[in-house]
Amino acid sequence: MPDTLYQPILIRFDGAHYAPALRVPKDADPLAIVRHFGLLVPRPSIFLSGGASAMSQEDMDRVRVLIEDGIAAFAERHHITVIDGGTEAGIMRMMGRVHAQRGYKFPLIGVAPYGKVTYPGHPNPKGEAALDEGHTHFVLVEADEWGSESHLLGGLVRAISQKQQPRLGILINGGAIAERDVYMATTQGEDRVPVLVVDGTGRKADEISNAYSTGSTDNAIIRAIVKGGKIHVTHLKDGLDKFLARMSSTLGLRA
Repeated sequence: MPDTLYQPILIRFDGAHYAPALRVPKDADPLAIVRHFGLLVPRPSIFLSGGASAMSQEDMDRVRVLIEDGIAAFAERHHITVIDGGTEAGIMRMMGRVHAQRGYKFPLIGVAPYGKVTYPGHPNPKGEAALDEGHTHFVLVEADEWGSESHLLGGLVRAISQKQQPRLGILINGGAIAERDVYMATTQGEDRVPVLVVDGTGRKADEISNAYSTGSTDNAIIRAIVKGGKIHVTHLKDGLDKFLARMSSTLGLRA
């Protein structure tokens, strides 16, 4: 794919904060994106998928601890590149906020469909979500529907780790789009990405966890995920220490 089809954008948020973005075709080559941003590779990488819909405040607080003192702190310590949906919603907003507030340096890349988002300079009357200013880079897929970006979450993780460094997906809560993210990462291609599912966060995370533990589901996509993917499960109520232990052992990095 010629680099001329990749359109660079510089997003200026409030104050002096800028974030480079790249508008890309649906069939974008993850390696071309990595080259454009000048990302350091090979490097450990994580994609984060899901949300925080219909959670109790208590569970939301537990998830916030996993995001802030678990994933984000671990990523900073081990120089991990993190990829998520990049919008001001749920776990993506939590990740962006802790990255900005603590002054973390690891790359935090938001991937979203161009036609569904807004950002300064792109008001977009059809937009449904604003980009989160705590992210360091954005990849905006030339599309008008959620899910068109799913292949790039796993694709970027693979391109950044390059089969030489550990990579992992983490699923928290989530709906149909998160299910698609996990399906694309765990069942497509030879270099399949292992996924850590946080049971007890609701919706698709709990459905996949239940299917994994029982070996039974009526959902064909989840059945394919459990059969073809490298699925690992942790439980929200087990707390931060057990989550860190599970994440670090799955990645093969010290907690």
